[in-house]
Amino acid sequence: MARLVMEKPSESSGSPPPTVQIHVNEELAPSIYANFAQLTTTPHDVKILFGEIVEATPNQIRVKDLVKVYMAPAVAKSLLALLAQSLQKYEETIGPVRPNVPNKVDK
Repeated sequence: MARLVMEKPSESSGSPPPTVQIHVNEELAPSIYANFAQLTTTPHDVKILFGEIVEATPNQIRVKDLVKVYMAPAVAKSLLALLAQSLQKYEETIGPVRPNVPNKVDK
């Protein structure tokens, strides 16, 4: 499990930054499996739609929407750092991860 470490710039004190322990009651959080994610942003928030691909053809993918998660951009940036750190450790241990579908950005 990844943990969030809050760092405050030190003033050359030489002491390590404080670590904040976050305790989550996982009994209340449902578990889902998602093999699809879609990200949208506004100036105020980031939305990640998680889903499960139920049908795929060369021209179309049908997805069952499972959950939408809205967060502030600062939280999304922290999530990005945690994901990058976790995937780096995974790849060091198990091997490279390659996306199974090409990334697409609508402009």
